[in-house]
Formats: sequence, structure tokens, C-alpha cells
Amino acid sequence: MKNIKKFIELLGFINESIKELAVLYYEDLQNNKKAEDQYAINTSVTRTALRKLVAIAKEDMIPESFFITSCTAYNMLSTMRTDQQETCLNSTVVIYSEDNSHRLKKFEDLSPRQMNMFYCLRSKSFRNLAEQKEWINDNPVVKLSHKGELKQPEVKPKTKAALIKELKLLGINEKDLSKLADASTLMKAAQLALVS
Repeated sequence: MKNIKKFIELLGFINESIKELAVLYYEDLQNNKKAEDQYAINTSVTRTALRKLVAIAKEDMIPESFFITSCTAYNMLSTMRTDQQETCLNSTVVIYSEDNSHRLKKFEDLSPRQMNMFYCLRSKSFRNLAEQKEWINDNPVVKLSHKGELKQPEVKPKTKAALIKELKLLGINEKDLSKLADASTLMKAAQLALVS
């Protein structure tokens, strides 16, 4: 990798140029409300990119954020302090994996679920591995069937003897049950009650 040093140097120049572009555009925007229209028409820069330049000019976002292509990542970064943005954009972050290991990934390469697991919007802070594990336990993945319905776990029906034993442990006797319905209905109800 003989070119990486030069590549990093050029990125530094690009970041400085982005800051300069942001200041120039923001100055025109302050003086003329139609500046966005003029810049969008006369340059190859999109309105979205122009709005990113405004955030950079106001120093709400760091210049590296200009290159973020994921809307989810950009929106989450916009809630962070600039030092947190630098951590996310200039290095890798540690992400907990459900197999009790961890991985190093770039912030923009995370899925929206992993972003929420790593960064707490409420406290505006990064979660450590223990907090990420707790977050996973508190926010389980809900699986959908191909029809878009929630998948219900398959439950094996219990034997009559097993049901009676569990009902007795709950303190329910035959007289209590006989007051409710016929035997087949009671069996179905008992099955449902014990599954829930």
C-alpha cells in the first residue's frame, strides 16, 4: 500500500476545501435567501449536499460528514457532539455480537439496529459492550413470516397428566374448572393458559 500516505494527505486537503466551500456558501445564504436555488442550478451540488455544507459551516458537523451517504447514519451523527462524530468517522467502533464476541466496524457500515445499539440517543453517549448486550436483551429481534405476520413459537401440546400437574401447582382444582366449561374447552383453555 504505497499510496495510502498520499491518499490520507489528499483527504486532509479535501476536508479543508469542504470547510472553505461551506463558509462561502453559508455566507451567500445569509445574504440572499435564494442562494440555495442559484447554487443548485449553477453547480453540480445537490440541495442535500448544500444543507450538509450549512451544518459544516455552523460547526454542527465535521467536514468528513459531507461524504456520508446513509441517511440513517447522517441523522444519527447530527445528534452527536463533534468529538463523537470524529470518533465515528475517523476510526472503528466496537460492536457487540450476539455470539458474545465483538467486532470493529466503521460507523456508517453498521445496520440501523447496530447504530441504535451502539449510540444512545437519549443520553447522547456511546454504549460500552455490557450496555450493548443489555440493549440487545431489551430489544429482541421480532421475526415476521413471509406474509408479514408475527411468527408464533410452535408449542407442543402437553399431555393431560402434565396439564393437571401444572394446574395443581397453580392451585386450580377440578371443581374450579368444572364451573367454567366442558372438558374439551377446558383442555384448550388450560393449554393456552400454560403457554402464555
